[in-house]
Amino acid sequence: MLRGEAGNDTYVVDSRADQVIEALGEGLDTVWASVDYRLTANVENLTLTGTAYNGTGNALGNVIRGTAGANALSGEAGNDTLIGGAGNDMLTGGSGADRFVFADGFGKDTIRDFGQGDTIDLAAYTLVGAPVLTDLGSDTLIDLGGGNTILLRGIDPGQLNFTGDAFGFVG
Repeated sequence: MLRGEAGNDTYVVDSRADQVIEALGEGLDTVWASVDYRLTANVENLTLTGTAYNGTGNALGNVIRGTAGANALSGEAGNDTLIGGAGNDMLTGGSGADRFVFADGFGKDTIRDFGQGDTIDLAAYTLVGAPVLTDLGSDTLIDLGGGNTILLRGIDPGQLNFTGDAFGFVG
């Protein structure tokens, strides 16, 4: 069991049996996990390392970062920021206004629940041309070139607004 105190704490989790305990309002806390991990209450940030595949947030506004491999990241409740990294990732923001961040070489990612208040942030991605949107029936594929695509489940291209470095949901 890892117990935090007041102030910003960083935990290294290398076993699924590791449990992080934090009280409300004790700082900005981060877990670095080399195993699949679900954030416990009152911990804000999760960074996966090594061969960790799954990362899950909690009721807070979390920042969750994946590895260079294929990750499944889920923010749960709160206004979350999900950064899949390289690899073909499955991203689920959960409730709240979530931000999905993409940088060069991210791969072929899927966002399962893009909706009202959510943003696809491309500020760290080098766009060579305009993104190409393809209507796949009940889904939309955003092709950014160079083998980098974002599949939006349950979204029609007409529900998206592109502002130059971000996509938003317009309903």
